[in-house]
Amino acid sequence: MHDSRDAVQCLAASILSDGSIEVELSIPGQEESVETTIHATPKSAKLAPPERRDVDLDDDGAIEDKPFRQMVTACCIEIQRQVDARRAQIEGRGAAGRSSSRGR
Repeated sequence: MHDSRDAVQCLAASILSDGSIEVELSIPGQEESVETTIHATPKSAKLAPPERRDVDLDDDGAIEDKPFRQMVTACCIEIQRQVDARRAQIEGRGAAGRSSSRGR
């Protein structure tokens, strides 16, 4: 399991009238937060409010926000996978460099 400092976290999210979700994320290794948009799905488009509003991100928050929280969670999980893969790739290069220098 990730330490919360090493995990992608959603700082804020807003559902737009078209069903897309704007999110502000804290990403390990990034000094500043990152903003991205989760594209609308047929379900989120159907459930979207008439005007932009914040998503209640608390697990026990507003029931009408549950589908949006699930989309945000899925986004964070996917970005975390990418961060982990990149970290493994970088660490792999470092280990390969150390092992090849030992053989000399």
